Amino acid sequence: ASMRTIAVSNIKGGVGKTTTAFNLAAVLAELGHTVLLIDADSQGSLTDCLDLHSLGAHHTLADVLRGQATIGTAAVRTRIPGIWGVASSPRLDEINRRNLAGERVLLARLPETCDYAVIDCPPGNGVVLLNTYVASQHIVCPVQARGMAYEGVRRVLELVRELRDLGANPSLDLLGIFANAFDVRTRLARQVLDTLQATYGDLVFDTI
Repeated sequence: ASMRTIAVSNIKGGVGKTTTAFNLAAVLAELGHTVLLIDADSQGSLTDCLDLHSLGAHHTLADVLRGQATIGTAAVRTRIPGIWGVASSPRLDEINRRNLAGERVLLARLPETCDYAVIDCPPGNGVVLLNTYVASQHIVCPVQARGMAYEGVRRVLELVRELRDLGANPSLDLLGIFANAFDVRTRLARQVLDTLQATYGDLVFDTI
């Protein structure tokens, strides 16, 4: 069986991508799978959460995208059995600004190191995000059940279509939309969920 790669992404920031990526990896590891957890967000919340630097992460994803390391040399064993981590770096911002990895999509073929790779994607729309999309088979899109929830989803779908059309990743698909920070007491949360279900149907996960 080959490794499945899942990008956790929403163009909008602050929707719970890191928490979703972390928990998804933890559940897969509990089920007995090995997981490669990649922090592609320059803020590095996942890197801090997994304590990757103190575990000896000498190379980061920025080094991988610059061709100065491989995923194999950047990955470190985390304290959670079955999970390996690749650290983020503030230098990812520089890669985005200067479009450094635009020509070579260096994440295009992740090595078959684990059963799953889960990528915590950056918000926005730069070269780093494109790299994660080209490297992935599936995208999980967390959405906060609040106003403006749809805009981020729409832009994720647009990007998926573009990459398919360009032939950059013809088989990329949106695995599902995950309603997050759902407050049962508010009518807005209910409305957002109803609209998401009406618009995207089966793509909206049952899990909230």
